[in-house]
Amino acid sequence: MRSVYAGWWYEFAIDMSLTKTVDQIVMKVDKRYGNEAIMQWSPSIPLPCRIVAFTWAATGYALCEGYVMFLCMQCEHRQLAFCFRSLGLDNLAETMDRMLSPIRDDGVLGNTEALEARFGGWDNLTEWVGRYEPILFKANDSIDEAIFAYYQVHLSDFRL
Repeated sequence: MRSVYAGWWYEFAIDMSLTKTVDQIVMKVDKRYGNEAIMQWSPSIPLPCRIVAFTWAATGYALCEGYVMFLCMQCEHRQLAFCFRSLGLDNLAETMDRMLSPIRDDGVLGNTEALEARFGGWDNLTEWVGRYEPILFKANDSIDEAIFAYYQVHLSDFRL
């Protein structure tokens, strides 16, 4: 008879294996093209590689630093919603679209001072993002699974 502990450990091992595999894929893309090219959505990177690497990097950064800090970093923020749609995560794409809607075309993304000014201060910016952040954080495991499934379908594009 398996213990509850053994069941938990098995699920944890599967999750860690998936994470390690996706991390290795992204590291190969990063080594080949560079993080800056990935985050700036360079067309020189094959689209499936961009989707996987950008999603992994952006959500990983946001998971560590928060989505407010993600909005302050220099990258193509709007592509995250596109990536989520490409991965079949339409609900997360809609969440990103709603979060970015008041600032999508203002030219303030990636500029901390401009974001603060647009929202009338850091607290207001944090409050706005806080409406959407829990949905994105809660979906982290499904994001990893979707990235791996997408990778498997587009395997031929990852011959780096």
